[in-house]
Amino acid sequence: FNTSGFSRTSGWTNGKIGWALAFDRVDDYVQVPYMNVFNQRPFTVMGWVWLNQTSGNRPLFSTGDVASTDRYLHLLARNSFPYLGFYFDDLQSPTSLNLNRWYHLTFVWEGPVTKKQIIYINGIKDSERISTGLLTVTSGSATGDGGWIGRYSGSYQNGLIDEVRIYNRALSDQEIKALYEVAK
Repeated sequence: FNTSGFSRTSGWTNGKIGWALAFDRVDDYVQVPYMNVFNQRPFTVMGWVWLNQTSGNRPLFSTGDVASTDRYLHLLARNSFPYLGFYFDDLQSPTSLNLNRWYHLTFVWEGPVTKKQIIYINGIKDSERISTGLLTVTSGSATGDGGWIGRYSGSYQNGLIDEVRIYNRALSDQEIKALYEVAK
């Protein structure tokens, strides 16, 4: 995980692949700069997560302009269920994650044409739905003029995050499966 140019309050520990970021649920997160990826465009965000706690919101990544529908993206485990949120235009997985185990989570939005939101767990498509609106994040002003790894609003990760990747396109089922297989 390359954090050059990023600010962080988390620590390092052994990860799924090399080193991972360790989060204590209190105040640890990584601040990333604004990326013009989430403004009405397709995207894929993926990463390995290890949960030490499943209750509440356990974020992988968030970015947003304002706490308003389709203006704030949050990718997390909510009470152990993977969750792709556009702030009240959301998809929740029916699959519960267990404690103290690595999971490869992938969140995809196919963009303004299909508006399909998709969650993958360990390289396998888990759930999908059609968003009602278009995700529009133009500055990340609600998330420190960028985005956060390990934080969503006042919720913080309690566990490990490794190999976060952000793509400015919707990866295919085959690409997601291949990226999972390389590291499993």
